[in-house]
Amino acid sequence: MKGLALGNFTRDQICALFPDVSHESDITSVSSIFLDCGDSTPGESDEDCTAEDDASFDEDDTKLEVSLNDSPWSAPSEGHRSPHTDHCAGISELKLEFRLDGRRSSGTRDAVYFSFSGFPSQLVVTSPWAGFHDWITLDTLKMFKKKTIVFENLKQMLLWSKRIDEKSDGWGIEGVRLRAKCSGSQTTWQLDRYSDMRAWLQRPKDWNRTVVWRGEIGPHMWRVHSEMESCSTFKKLELSVFRGPQNVGMSDELELHFEGQGKHHRVAITGQLGFQGWQKIDIASIFKARVVSLHDVSRIGFKQTQPDDGDNRGWAISTLGLNKFKQIDKPSAPLKLYKSSDQRLYTFWQGDINPSQDWVILSDCKRYDQLKVKLGVSGTPGSNTADSLSISFDPGTDRPREQLLTSHLELDTWYTVTINLQKMFQTKYVYVDDLRLFKVFSRSTEWRHREEWKVTSVFFEGRCADDHSKVFENLQWQDIESWFNGQGPYALKRDISPSKWHLKGGRKGQKKAATQFVQHFTHDGSEF
Repeated sequence: MKGLALGNFTRDQICALFPDVSHESDITSVSSIFLDCGDSTPGESDEDCTAEDDASFDEDDTKLEVSLNDSPWSAPSEGHRSPHTDHCAGISELKLEFRLDGRRSSGTRDAVYFSFSGFPSQLVVTSPWAGFHDWITLDTLKMFKKKTIVFENLKQMLLWSKRIDEKSDGWGIEGVRLRAKCSGSQTTWQLDRYSDMRAWLQRPKDWNRTVVWRGEIGPHMWRVHSEMESCSTFKKLELSVFRGPQNVGMSDELELHFEGQGKHHRVAITGQLGFQGWQKIDIASIFKARVVSLHDVSRIGFKQTQPDDGDNRGWAISTLGLNKFKQIDKPSAPLKLYKSSDQRLYTFWQGDINPSQDWVILSDCKRYDQLKVKLGVSGTPGSNTADSLSISFDPGTDRPREQLLTSHLELDTWYTVTINLQKMFQTKYVYVDDLRLFKVFSRSTEWRHREEWKVTSVFFEGRCADDHSKVFENLQWQDIESWFNGQGPYALKRDISPSKWHLKGGRKGQKKAATQFVQHFTHDGSEF
């Protein structure tokens, strides 16, 4: 240990400086200094203790402490929070998220109701379309006969299905969530245990109204809600690290570890100063899943294997991420030196990640309160000029919700129509993720041979419901140039990708658009 001055200390005094050292063995390793602390008890002996420094190295101003633990992971910084541990006195507002799964047959003509066990029910929606999705404020005064309720009142939730016209009519549910605002506090709690059910629910055909689903509620199921709900899971993860001006650690092996996962990501560092290029992390190999929850990435660690060259030991990177880890070259806790099973020395840095606070949303618009469609019809001779055109976003085939684009098709024309969200989606706004597909089809005013019509492009434009200064556009179908006729298999049908929405006025890669689209911190991630 370079620079360690032992002085004229007794063996017991030196051993007392290392209380965490194991006494299971007579010889205990403390970095490269060996002390015989076998049966030592401070103050019981005056026997001198000898120490020998068998190697020297340059820490490069990085403080290295000694640890013999097999695992470098330390204890989490804080425990699990719940409404009970946070002393939440009561609930002043309670909301329910209800979402169907968007499959072709998932809509229903039934009316859907929600209740808590032992309390009256509340109507959620009547005859929802296949992709219905909305947050409903629950009338707690009618349900519980009081303004403020406590979490102990919420023990079980139920979904009811009531017949409207069809004798047997089931529906496909994506999931439900609860959101509760704590009385006298800014804290909001969320229960998402049942957000990904993907179940088929159906009442018996001879029953007019019945419970079709029950879900238990426990205090451990609640967590603090955050604005990251628009991106609670991810299927793509990339890393960019910052190489500082110091030329240290460049010959080391650097690995990114995720606590609880057996595999790691090998970090590549080039000679480029500043932020390196984005490196793709194989989440399928590390997490054994195609889609990963943000809550599964709660702690990360960097393992840097130290080379045999004692003069080139140092920390290779100085910054990670957008805002959480700007200076990991100066961590609050000193870096520790470990020894692996193959006797190679390594340092290990670790940091907690709060899924609610530490991620930065590059696009903070998750729903639109205005949606426009712009459709171009070719002027090619021979195109149909008599039929009407309609559009639908409903994947269902049984009386899908639709809106008229034009009652008389004309050639070489652009049609721009604002969608009536309430009639189309049964809500005042539509979530970006719920815009999964669109269909454009024609209807003849009288019986005659079906004629074709050619579409050149279809654009979409959405105004952000929570920030009207932001308008997004989707141009993925700007060059269709194809012929269609009629309905069903003859109609124009295309998927809508959530990743294809961009701020209007620029394209991905243009500086002007990127500066408006992202929140800038150390690294804006605009090329991600």
